[in-house]
Amino acid sequence: MRPALVTLLSLVLGIYLGSLGLLSAQWYLLGIAVATLLLVLSRLWHKALLAGSAWYLVLLCMGACLATIPRERVAQLPQPSEETTYLVTISRPPTAREQGSRAEAIIEQATDPSGATLVRWSGQRIMLYLYNDSLQLTPRTSYLVRGRLTPLDQVSSSSYQHYLLSRKASGVLSASTAEACNALSTTHWSLWNQLRYRAYTLQQRIGGTLDEIDQLTPQQRETLRAICLGDRSEGTVAEAQFRSVGVAHLLSVSGFHVGVVLLLIYWLIRYPLRLIHNVRTADLLRWSLTLVAVWLYAFVCGLSIPTLRASLMFSIFVVARLLGRSTDRLNVWAQAAILLLIVSPYALFDVGMQLSFGAVLAIFVTWGALNQRITPSSSRIVSYLYYLIVTTLAVQLFVWPILARSFGNTAVWLLLANLLLSPLATLLIITGLVTMGLLALGLPTTLLPMLLVGVSDLTSGAVALLEQHFTAQLNITMPLWLCVAYYLLLYAWVQYLLARPRNVAL
Repeated sequence: MRPALVTLLSLVLGIYLGSLGLLSAQWYLLGIAVATLLLVLSRLWHKALLAGSAWYLVLLCMGACLATIPRERVAQLPQPSEETTYLVTISRPPTAREQGSRAEAIIEQATDPSGATLVRWSGQRIMLYLYNDSLQLTPRTSYLVRGRLTPLDQVSSSSYQHYLLSRKASGVLSASTAEACNALSTTHWSLWNQLRYRAYTLQQRIGGTLDEIDQLTPQQRETLRAICLGDRSEGTVAEAQFRSVGVAHLLSVSGFHVGVVLLLIYWLIRYPLRLIHNVRTADLLRWSLTLVAVWLYAFVCGLSIPTLRASLMFSIFVVARLLGRSTDRLNVWAQAAILLLIVSPYALFDVGMQLSFGAVLAIFVTWGALNQRITPSSSRIVSYLYYLIVTTLAVQLFVWPILARSFGNTAVWLLLANLLLSPLATLLIITGLVTMGLLALGLPTTLLPMLLVGVSDLTSGAVALLEQHFTAQLNITMPLWLCVAYYLLLYAWVQYLLARPRNVAL
């Protein structure tokens, strides 16, 4: 088994054990010390088996420690039992909900009903739910809200606790009213918050160019902002439609979107680079420009976990390529996951990360096994349809247990919806990004907005057709043991295909 994969499995197992709260962080630190001592002794005794076991024990205890420390830190916070007045600053872009909005915020000041200031809450991150459609939350803006705050250890759902910990939030504040304050506070504003705010302002500037295209409907603008820029603060209509037919992942910028951007950049710089006769220089420029474009796109999309995963994987691949090192797809995949989990251990329980990494793993493993059984035709149309069907089928086979476990249901016709909407989404991303980029730069463009309107109309019609006739949902309860059994069977099936290749030409 590849070293990076075993390293990732050890780290994941440690994070899972630490999330259960079985032991305190001191015990895991002691485990790291003992395992490190064993690692040193194994080097002296030249015992390879002991060295490998000690190293993976270090990783397991490290993962458990990374998951235990944040939980212990927030468990000791005070627990107000009644409504309190809070001065909060929005730290990340809000997400529109059916009622009001949700946003991550930082508590600047908390005052109880008696007028006393709750000092220990100052600087803590919370998840703010504002049940008021009349006020739109804006990052880096302070609001005076009154509501009831539920500390992390009082949240009933363990999965939601993990979600809050992945956002470094120590509680949930539910409020029905909020009053905007003129003063902008940056007392507890970290460098990461500032970076996210810069990304938000650039995202709003680029997405705002869609308002210049009068032929687009509000729902089409909402869809374009979500599918091209990952901005889901405008509304929930498009998201509900896409989720009902099983293609909500298209509204979350991930590897699919980054792949489309890579394809776009490749075609834009392909012919100009042919003017450079030095192959080494042309290759260096090609990968450098593409890498800069990918991270610029990730920045505009808000640096979400799926976007970071795709950007990290591509960056690792590019660096290895420029250094002349061999690249293994699964090792690159595992290295990107390790980096993200070290930075944010509880991202392991984030459904977006699970779906994003699971989809890529399905393409790398299941797709490769199927390709050993069938060789597509030399016809480009047949090959395109074959790869589209195989990719969609492989991804759906891998991620549907995650969807069933997280949401309790899955769309019956999601394969049909993906086959129909994936090509349209590709056209939307390409035409949308190019059009918004030209408009943001102030360059004249006439044909592209007309093309964007046409593709948007076609996509809206396809989604409406699917929503009208193909919205059947399959309700499935997937306990953890059943998910593990399913993936073990899927792994055995893939290994069987790899062991018994049989090429069949289409």
